[in-house]
Amino acid sequence: TAEYTPLAGSNLSEALDAGLELTPDQAARAAGVALPQALIGVGSEAALLKLVGSVAGKRATREGGVFSTLAKDIASRTAGGAALESATEGLQESIAIANRQGLDPTFSDEDANLRRMQAIFAGAIGGGAAAGAGSAVVGSASAAVRSVTDGSLLDATANVTAKARDLLDRAQRQ
Repeated sequence: TAEYTPLAGSNLSEALDAGLELTPDQAARAAGVALPQALIGVGSEAALLKLVGSVAGKRATREGGVFSTLAKDIASRTAGGAALESATEGLQESIAIANRQGLDPTFSDEDANLRRMQAIFAGAIGGGAAAGAGSAVVGSASAAVRSVTDGSLLDATANVTAKARDLLDRAQRQ
């Protein structure tokens, strides 16, 4: 995945930050630690895509106003995306922390907890934003297609045209 290389590099950086020499063994360890981190990332991305992608199918079967339904979709998907991505980032960072603790005996629990909490917070913000934005796009497109296929867009256009014609007729009579 696109995450594997940066994660492997970050893991190698952990070894260098711990004062260890750059060796083939350290590079292999960094690459090995990046495997489960990248797998977690792939699983999370698939789940996030499924979360956002399910909006279109649900929008087609729901009753209610376009904007209220869209707002509910965005809110629920934002919360789900935040939870999913914060868990993903927390797990990936926990693996990196365990790696660092195995390399550096001076790495404190306070440092580990700070890094873990930062990753969870950043994941929640990023995941919520991605899922919310994706839901807005998919939901808006679904609503637009439905308004064309069910005739409501044509009805709204006809109403606006009729109102404009009525106002014009009134203005000409005065």
